[in-house]
Amino acid sequence: MKKYFVLIFVFIFTKFNCQSQSRIIEGRVISEQLETLPGVFIFIDDSLIVGMSDIAGFFKVEIPSSENLILFKGVGIMPTFIQLEDQCNKIEVVIFLSESYDFARPTSVERKKKNRINQRYKIHNQAYKRELFENDSPCYTRVWIQ
Repeated sequence: MKKYFVLIFVFIFTKFNCQSQSRIIEGRVISEQLETLPGVFIFIDDSLIVGMSDIAGFFKVEIPSSENLILFKGVGIMPTFIQLEDQCNKIEVVIFLSESYDFARPTSVERKKKNRINQRYKIHNQAYKRELFENDSPCYTRVWIQ
């Protein structure tokens, strides 16, 4: 009897332990013009591709539960790092298109980029009002890595 109890306990413990090793993150990516962004690659650890957005900008990826930093990268967009909160499993991201500034001073370029990026909460709210997003505020923090 004791053997069976120990065997059942070990089975239940390993079952719950294996389930907590990864989590599923789903969401949507759009541009600053509120257009869907298909083909955006989703990375963890800066080099491991875990998924890609579909034609409507939706994605669903499985990542390790210990991983909280996700990178969105693609052709013609600025690489976007986000830091997930613990209970954040549905993310909706506004991604800015990349621009080139010819014949401009570096300080002027940085100021223009900062002004564009500071509009992200306003754009997120507009997407929520147009029913592109389900949440009125993001459940993650944007991380700026140079």
